[in-house]
Amino acid sequence: ASRTTDGVAVREGQAIVLVDGKLVAGTDNEEAALLAGLQAAGVETGSLVTIYGGHEVSEGRLDAARTLVSERYPAADVEGLGGGQVLYPFIASVE
Repeated sequence: ASRTTDGVAVREGQAIVLVDGKLVAGTDNEEAALLAGLQAAGVETGSLVTIYGGHEVSEGRLDAARTLVSERYPAADVEGLGGGQVLYPFIASVE
């Protein structure tokens, strides 16, 4: 089943991307969702990006996500922390 919210079409099984509570994208995997969310949030040179891994995200997967974001945004400082949240595999903040 598909659904459209906030003008964004999302198919069943896709990862959703929320920025400040608004749906901005649906992607085929959680890492792509993380990148889409950061793009929508506007990572700039000198930004600090903190990625919080959910309770089912291993340390290795969190480190791989941190590396992926660092490669996409080399002028930002990127850190990964275990957040332990239940509903979302990744939550990111941009400062």
